[in-house]
Amino acid sequence: MLNVCLVCRSASIPERPGKKCAGKQANRLQSNVTVRELRWGTDTDSFGSPFDVIIASDLLYDMKSIPELMLTIVSLSSSDTVTYLAFEVRPNVIRAAFQAMEAYGLTAEQVTQSQLHPDWQSDDIKVFKLKLPQLGL
Repeated sequence: MLNVCLVCRSASIPERPGKKCAGKQANRLQSNVTVRELRWGTDTDSFGSPFDVIIASDLLYDMKSIPELMLTIVSLSSSDTVTYLAFEVRPNVIRAAFQAMEAYGLTAEQVTQSQLHPDWQSDDIKVFKLKLPQLGL
């Protein structure tokens, strides 16, 4: 059984009243899921990383938060971790994200529309699989 932890929140994005991480019930998830807040770019030691899988959705909209997000993904990952990053196409933000991925050593492979469930296929949404390089290669 996978141990899953949902995390959200960037330090550079101000907290909005009434806007909190969605709970397990809102996401229709099972009991092996923990929901915790994490400010991107901060200490991740208490999260029990590395994780097998990280799913990050709709997080690329504020260029200032992208380096913090990539640092956090790397901090929660090992070379065996697979991160799926889904986002709306915003050209300037995407360019900044790929620069940050490269700076943190992440490789990105696009998940094609045909690999996605038909309900989730959209020309204005892209999904990428991110990985850290294997150690010792």
